[in-house]
Amino acid sequence: MIHRDPYPTTWTVPPEPAPAATAAPALINVRAG
Repeated sequence: MIHRDPYPTTWTVPPEPAPAATAAPALINVRAG
């Protein structure tokens, strides 16, 4: 069985945590509103 990680570095250390952190609350606000 070939084990291949599609996101070896992104899994542990995201390169851009800021956009993701900002997008999450935005989506929640849209769904709530």
